Amino acid sequence: MDAQQQPIIPPPPPPIRPSWQPTAASPARKGAVFGWWVAIFLAGCTTQPTVAPPQASGPVDVFEAMQRERDYYKQQEQERRAQYVKDHPQLRPAFAQDILDGKVAVGMTPDDVKASWGKPGMINSSGGVNGSFDQWCYHDSSFLYFTDGLLTSWQVQKQP
Repeated sequence: MDAQQQPIIPPPPPPIRPSWQPTAASPARKGAVFGWWVAIFLAGCTTQPTVAPPQASGPVDVFEAMQRERDYYKQQEQERRAQYVKDHPQLRPAFAQDILDGKVAVGMTPDDVKASWGKPGMINSSGGVNGSFDQWCYHDSSFLYFTDGLLTSWQVQKQP
């Protein structure tokens, strides 16, 4: 090599800092971060709770609360069924009473069954030369069978 030509050597990379090692920050930056933490803390202390406190003065009975919730949903179901019967005056009287009682009957339409039992968890459909067939599966292991849009049978599994 010639004395005038020197090999080009790149500078060494900067040292790698471990992730646990803090970085050098200016005092102004540290103050700003501290200020934000104080602001967030104070904002959290002054906000109102989003959930209303329980109305009972003593301990809350969990079973009683669950019963009130079940009663509320039963009432909502009854109101929904009554509204369906009211909106469909052409229903046969026997079907109207079954819907109000939460029962199903052979000959009901899918809308009648939805009004009585609610939406199924899953619907299996098939069709062919002999017509269309639907199986409605409910989460309590009950199955309803429709042929050409009318309820033909159902299967309810009871617990022993």
